[in-house]
Amino acid sequence: MARKKTVRVEAVFPENHKELVKNQKPPRTGGNEFVSLAEKIAQDSTVLINWKFKDAAEYYPNHPTMRTVRKYYMYAKGGPLLVDEPRDPKDVFMCFEKQKLLKKLGYRHIVVERDSTIGDLLEQLGEL
Repeated sequence: MARKKTVRVEAVFPENHKELVKNQKPPRTGGNEFVSLAEKIAQDSTVLINWKFKDAAEYYPNHPTMRTVRKYYMYAKGGPLLVDEPRDPKDVFMCFEKQKLLKKLGYRHIVVERDSTIGDLLEQLGEL
């Protein structure tokens, strides 16, 4: 059996590559810079994705997508915060229906739509 030929490839960097790497800023330079609207409301960036709330199957036995929320900020300022980010009008309607139940169960829940502002989200929480 013939042996495969190895080819050596060398990376080509610009002359000032090391200087560019040194001057590169991290995505979050300080502890107070939050990226998304949900992070700004939560005042935290620690998040669990697709979190299933307690007894979700009991409340929504036929709708598996209604059993989870997109983001769960467990260390949010003011207490744990549940966030849904719907993609289309049907999802928006379902998220607001889920919000009614979650508020009855005592959760803080917001629905971040495409055109949402911080004021809209604070209004959903009742903090405005």
